[in-house]
Amino acid sequence: MAVVATAIMLLLITFSPKTALIIALLLPTVLHVFVFTAAFMWAGAMRSGKTVAYWSVIILVLCAATFLTRARDVSPHLAGILFFKPVVALLKDMLSISNATETQLFGFLSFAYTYHYLNWFSKVEVIRWDRIPKQRMYAIVLIYIAAIGIYAISYTLGFLILLFLADLHVLLEFPLNMRTFATIAGSKAPR
Repeated sequence: MAVVATAIMLLLITFSPKTALIIALLLPTVLHVFVFTAAFMWAGAMRSGKTVAYWSVIILVLCAATFLTRARDVSPHLAGILFFKPVVALLKDMLSISNATETQLFGFLSFAYTYHYLNWFSKVEVIRWDRIPKQRMYAIVLIYIAAIGIYAISYTLGFLILLFLADLHVLLEFPLNMRTFATIAGSKAPR
C-alpha cells in the first residue's frame, strides 16, 4: 500500500502538483484528525444506536465551528506551528474564508488534534489499551523515550522521524477509514 501511495503521489507531483500539495497537506492533518475521527464517531453512534453518541458528533462539529465565528487579531508566535502554516494558507484559499485569521485556523487545528488523541485514548473497549502485552508496552515506552531523546539532540530530525511515523499511521489506517465510510453509507454492515 505504501509503494502504491508513493507512486500515486509521484505521478500527482509530476502531472498535478497542486493536487499533490492538497493531498500532502490535508490528508495527515484535517482529514485524518478531524474528518476521519468524526466519521468513526458517527459509525460508532450508528452501531450503538445511542442518542448521546450522535450528540457527541454534533457537539464536535459545533465546537470546531466556533473557531470560525469571529475574527481575532492575535497572531501565533510559536516555532512549532510553522509546520501548519501551509495547511492554514491552503484552508483559507480552498474554503474562501479570507475573513478568518490564522489564529482561528490554528485554533481549529489544535482543537482537532487534541480531540482526536483524547477520543482514541478514551476508547479502552475498542482499542483494548488495558490488554496490551507487556512486551508491546515496553516497546512503546522505549520508542517514546527514543523520540524524546532524538528531539533533544535535534528538533528537526525528531520532527521528521515522527512525521514519517505519523504519515505511515495515516496510510495504514486507510482500510479502516474506507470500512467506516462504507458503514456510514450503509453499503456494509458494521462489525
